[in-house]
Amino acid sequence: MSDSAARHDRHAEWIETFPRTPFYYLRHGQTDWNARGLIQGRTNIPLNALGRRQAHEAAHQAVALDFAAIVTSPLLRAFETARIVGEAKGMRPIMQDSLREASFGDYEGATPGDWYADWLSGRLAVPNGESVDSFLERAGRAVSQALHGHPAPVLIVAHGFVYRAVERALRLDRTDIPNAEFIRHTPDDSQETGWRITVI
Repeated sequence: MSDSAARHDRHAEWIETFPRTPFYYLRHGQTDWNARGLIQGRTNIPLNALGRRQAHEAAHQAVALDFAAIVTSPLLRAFETARIVGEAKGMRPIMQDSLREASFGDYEGATPGDWYADWLSGRLAVPNGESVDSFLERAGRAVSQALHGHPAPVLIVAHGFVYRAVERALRLDRTDIPNAEFIRHTPDDSQETGWRITVI
């Protein structure tokens, strides 16, 4: 993270008010566009056969986990993953519209290229899409709302780019999270970031 980004983050209200409560995060299972390396954004692509298998494997794992609510993006790939996990736990997922993936406008269906790096750096506003700053604030507030609004721990089922807002709020190193693997986040002052991150 650059010094200027860090300075900006220190004054971002959505980061300062991010709740210190344990939660799980689950990126949706694979889609055909994931397999082809295409940017999905708001395009409503369903799980493919592998993605459904991944969701069922996650559901098997979920039986042993202690989350008390499931809050999901309404996009089909996330909601279908959440529904399969919820069936194993006897829980009905709660849809939250603000957990939708970033909107990439005219670039949805494209492969990442120079435009992608420019968008991430804030140098490019994609036509008919969101700027990176407005997206991160929207996604960060969405995750915070989900955590404030339900008993802990909450399972959030959403998207790869939405997780960037979690990383920004928790000051975590950037990583590409895999499809359908649970990540537990636990407040822990013994850690440099104040959080213990466990991939399950």
